[in-house]
Amino acid sequence: MTVPEQWTGDECRDVMSAIPVYVWSALPDGTVDFVNPQWQQYTGLPASAAFGWKWESVIHAEDVDRYTSAWRSSLDSLHPLEQEIRVLSKNGVYRWWLIRCTPAYGSSGQLQRWYGAGFDIDDRKRVQEELQRNDEIVHDRIEQELRDTIDAIPVLCGTLSSDGNVDFFNRRTLEYYGLSSEQMIGFNWKNVVHPDDLPRLVAAQQESFPAGRSLDIETRCRRADGVYRWVIHRIVPRYDERGEIVKWYGITFDIEDRKRAEEAVLEQRVFERTRIARDLHDTLLQNFQATLLMLGAAKNLLDGGPVKEALEQALVKADRAIAEGRDAIQGLRLGAEEPGDLITVLTTLGKGLAAGLETVGGPAFHVEVSGIPARLHPSVIHEVVSIGSEALRNAFRHARAKHIWLHFLYEAAEFRLAVVDDGIGIDPTILVKGRGEGHFGLAGMRERAKIVSGEFAPWSELEVGTRIELKIQAPHAYDVS
Repeated sequence: MTVPEQWTGDECRDVMSAIPVYVWSALPDGTVDFVNPQWQQYTGLPASAAFGWKWESVIHAEDVDRYTSAWRSSLDSLHPLEQEIRVLSKNGVYRWWLIRCTPAYGSSGQLQRWYGAGFDIDDRKRVQEELQRNDEIVHDRIEQELRDTIDAIPVLCGTLSSDGNVDFFNRRTLEYYGLSSEQMIGFNWKNVVHPDDLPRLVAAQQESFPAGRSLDIETRCRRADGVYRWVIHRIVPRYDERGEIVKWYGITFDIEDRKRAEEAVLEQRVFERTRIARDLHDTLLQNFQATLLMLGAAKNLLDGGPVKEALEQALVKADRAIAEGRDAIQGLRLGAEEPGDLITVLTTLGKGLAAGLETVGGPAFHVEVSGIPARLHPSVIHEVVSIGSEALRNAFRHARAKHIWLHFLYEAAEFRLAVVDDGIGIDPTILVKGRGEGHFGLAGMRERAKIVSGEFAPWSELEVGTRIELKIQAPHAYDVS
């Protein structure tokens, strides 16, 4: 601000006295040397009561230090001042003022003085405060209604910080577990998870949370009556405007009854498969075996020639078909056996296939077991045997490999079975379609994997080898009953 040179000091004072706001001026060091009549009318004090630094007496005690500090800062930096303070009126009431003060320079650029103005904003301030109070009331009411709604919905839900620290559970959750909020928030929620499932849940969180991936996992949790029941947890992230995760929202559903119903269906399927296997073994397979014996006897009555040779070849194929039928029946009869039975069945099959090719330079067969073998669901073990058997037969018959590996992997989070070879590989088109010369079983293996909620992951590269892998998440794979 530059003062017009043609103005005299009196003229400046006349102008400031006529302005319908509270105006004053101060020397470069901040000493007030003029206040207009409006200031006197408002405070009821003579002008001399504002000169120097005596104006502090009319400012609210809670605002003096803040305003004085800001004023001194402006004097040092020569920056304009803008502050809101409470000023005492002549009737003894403090009202809010908006203070603005700017430096004025002469033509030579030298600081001459400061000019300030004050505006009574008390009415506006009170309106703003009232609006803010109303907003807070509305916000609190909405928040309470939302909390009441969340507490009332028939779903267990809560929120977690980015590190998995629970900061809220709704009332339904606390009632389900029979615990107070203090007993559940933080990391105390781990106390209700079954000890056998907790490592898997923690591992899944440690993998999903840093990557920002949603989590969907089944565990057993202890209900208020002390009974562990199967539940499914679904947790999703919320991002801020910068794309960073600030909160996780989770819901939990009790699926115990559904699990029981599935187990009943599984038991029925096992019973039915066992019945079918018994019928096949006692009737069809025995009849085939008897027929082969009769054909073998008839063959011995023939002299050498093309007919006898053709019959011998047919008998060899029929005998192989019966052997495969026995393997299939063994798979059908697998159910509630010990965990090692799965390993034994597939290992025996692999060794048998290897022995059949041993005389013609067949592949070496290797078996690897990682983790502690655990019992699988009755129906799952059947599908695993079927997929493993098909993969082994394909590898021995078509891969032309030097080595074939059978891998079993038992982990807390999942079960995995893999058949790997270093053979000629599978044509990519056949790998995708699941059909082709010698590879009709891929589509069937994929369908069997879906039955047990598994992931079928075939991989192959020409002249490098093939890997047929089945992955099943722990809740779907292991029998924990």
